[in-house]
Amino acid sequence: MNGEVSLQSLIIDSAAFEGVPQGACVVAITPLLRELILHACRMSAEQPVEGPTERLVSVLVDQLTVLQAPALPLPDPQERRLRRITHLKREDIRIQEITLTSDQQVPWHYHSEIRDTFLVLEGEMTLYLQNPKESVSLSPGDSFVVEVGRPHLVANGGQDRARFLVLQGVGDYDYVPLA
Repeated sequence: MNGEVSLQSLIIDSAAFEGVPQGACVVAITPLLRELILHACRMSAEQPVEGPTERLVSVLVDQLTVLQAPALPLPDPQERRLRRITHLKREDIRIQEITLTSDQQVPWHYHSEIRDTFLVLEGEMTLYLQNPKESVSLSPGDSFVVEVGRPHLVANGGQDRARFLVLQGVGDYDYVPLA
């Protein structure tokens, strides 16, 4: 992966759909399922699930239930601090591990309801923030909280890869790019 990073997240309540993989897992997806997921990620959370949208979601769920490859459960991490947070399961909190190469960044954006809490695991990371304008350099073990509504850009701050956790919550996730 080179250049700008694009991340799509689709969260499905697996309890509401029989046959959908349970919990966090890695799965092999078909080209059709990939396009359905990308389309679903572009839909507004406020968009009513009826008519064509309801049919699209139904096909997406059907595709999830007939995956060719079995779901591969993600192992519990060995590191004590990570083990604690991976056992946290709430609909209003997201935890992701992200790796950026030296030339990658997450573009300017903000979240209208949630905070981002960053914890650097490896390498150097730089957060550029607005309102007020500020830059924060983080090293392994360092953390920083970006408050609700504050525009920020996440960049690799070094020559090697940067690996970090981002805890997002509490509330409904959104990603609002800056124009």
